[in-house]
Amino acid sequence: MSPFMLMIALSVHSLFEGIAVGIESHSTALYSLIAGLVIHKAVAAISIGVSFSKSFKTQHRTPIQLIIVFSVSTPIGITLGMLLEGTEPLVDVVFSSLAAGTFVFIACTEVIVAEFSLPGDRGVKYIMLILGALAIAGLWFLG
Repeated sequence: MSPFMLMIALSVHSLFEGIAVGIESHSTALYSLIAGLVIHKAVAAISIGVSFSKSFKTQHRTPIQLIIVFSVSTPIGITLGMLLEGTEPLVDVVFSSLAAGTFVFIACTEVIVAEFSLPGDRGVKYIMLILGALAIAGLWFLG
């Protein structure tokens, strides 16, 4: 069940993220959003691929269908965002917040919990988690 939940959560996150990109009207912010989207969409796809390869060893059709759903969620979100363009600035804030919130939720409930439940290298995992959080905080202060 976990691969399905991960795929649904990441697809919803991608949808909100796409809406945030579609709404953005300032080119500098748009380029930053697109850069972040490309980088972490690839990481999310790898995460889903690894999860599916562990869960669907003999099936091929179901993972492909689920990956297609994940793949089209961002373009659908961008299209919805473009349709919402020109609305109140609060709409942009709400959808950007939903995108960030779903990302934090997925990280805390699916990815981190799954990683720390596996035996071995917990100290290294903890250090990498702290370094990742510090890197994100550092980038936030630069922006």
